[in-house]
Amino acid sequence: MREYEKRHGHYRNFQKGELEAFFNGKGVRTVKTYYAGFPFWSPVTRDILNLMPGDSIDAQKSMRGGGRFLSLLLYYSYRYFSSVHIGDQFMGLFEKA
Repeated sequence: MREYEKRHGHYRNFQKGELEAFFNGKGVRTVKTYYAGFPFWSPVTRDILNLMPGDSIDAQKSMRGGGRFLSLLLYYSYRYFSSVHIGDQFMGLFEKA
């Protein structure tokens, strides 16, 4: 887990397949899952975010000038050049069995 994730209230990360196994064990069927974001979200952007300031005032200051450009560059890289089949960003659809 990266430091910025802790600052935003994340308490743990999951391994691939761990959530599916948990829900399946509780009588919930996996319909479809996606793991996305490689390479521009995971690991590139996540490592860069770890270097950014921790509070909102510092974050607003970093958006001036080069920070704003960097944010847009990262956004478009993630939006248009990241995989929708490989990575550590999880989305899942489940239903009661």
